[in-house]
Amino acid sequence: MVKFGFAFLFSASLVQAQTGPSAAQLPSFDRLMTSLMATYNIPAGSIALTRNGKLVYSHGYGAAQSGSLFRIASLSKAITAVAILHLVEEGKLSLAQPAFALLPGLPAPAGSQPDKRLATITIRHLLNHSGGWDRSPTGANFDPMFLSPKISRELDVPAPVSAENIIRWMRAQPLQFTPGTRYAYSNFGYAVLGRIIERITGMTYEDYVRAHVLAPMGITGMRIGRTLRAGRLPNEVEYKSPGNARSVFPDVPGMVPWPYGGWHLEAMDAHGGWVASAADYARFVNAIDGRGGKRFLSATSVAELTARPASVAEWKDSKLWYGFGFNINTVGNWWHSGSLDGTATYVIRTHDGFAWVVFFNSRGDSAAAGKDLFRDIDRGLWQASREVAELLRSPGDFRSGQAVSPNAT
Repeated sequence: MVKFGFAFLFSASLVQAQTGPSAAQLPSFDRLMTSLMATYNIPAGSIALTRNGKLVYSHGYGAAQSGSLFRIASLSKAITAVAILHLVEEGKLSLAQPAFALLPGLPAPAGSQPDKRLATITIRHLLNHSGGWDRSPTGANFDPMFLSPKISRELDVPAPVSAENIIRWMRAQPLQFTPGTRYAYSNFGYAVLGRIIERITGMTYEDYVRAHVLAPMGITGMRIGRTLRAGRLPNEVEYKSPGNARSVFPDVPGMVPWPYGGWHLEAMDAHGGWVASAADYARFVNAIDGRGGKRFLSATSVAELTARPASVAEWKDSKLWYGFGFNINTVGNWWHSGSLDGTATYVIRTHDGFAWVVFFNSRGDSAAAGKDLFRDIDRGLWQASREVAELLRSPGDFRSGQAVSPNAT
């Protein structure tokens, strides 16, 4: 499915941040947010819209304000990808480097026989999800980032397990395909990138990214979230998800709501752990190549980020592909979804200067509802934009379609 671009003009009254009542200015976006929240029984949502890097509109709905913080799930991957490319620009990494050679302190468990192909996995493979792991039912049929109790037992290490211990355990597991030849979405691959950032910089992943990526972009409010409700940040929303799970935290025994102990968010830092406001995430997306201001990455790095992976079979003749931390299409749009229990997030960056960020504190009342929600967010944002263009009687090319990445979480 392919998302196409469009162009339209905003009136002068819209070219400023909007955080209060807004139906008179952008009724289509207000209708979209309120409709989605009613349809999927979502308590809190937030949206940010930018044009040419400038904030046009920022608004909170339900239990959220415009500056409310949300777990952003897999929108975190773009942050990690940008951090890696920054280290490449500084000469501290190469995209062709073997990834696991950089982590000698995280060996496979004693007595195991690691897949020899692990040595051929490069930084590039991790960034574009061609590392060799396939979590799908036709592959390994598991995602190690959600196997804390099992890994704790098998390694005899404390629970919840750290990203480091997940890596040690995974070094003993077979790959499902030869690295670099196929695409298979991998949270684990980005967890490895986070540890490489720590190894190269001597800083924690969070501290390095906040100081050397986000701060130069003027972003100070983003953090790695905390799993337990007691660790909730000021102005962070509450997360809603159906059902309960057995806690992965030994000191919080028994059954807990999925978002508050059903898995270990801290171990997911580099692939799904960031907490942000919608406006700050839009600021990050625009800062990558300097839309509306100073660019963070060079043109060469942005070209790497958006390039079609040459060796990956799935993308050979496709109109869309996965670059580094973003889905990309031939028109030049970037997008990504994020999904965890209690979290649904979406970003679209259009080729003609716009960016839209939507955060919710629920993905609906079932797994099926979550898939429909992402479809409706994508369609709704393009439709809402067409309605604004028509309202302002501006010309545009409205060949929109959908581009929901079916397995991005």
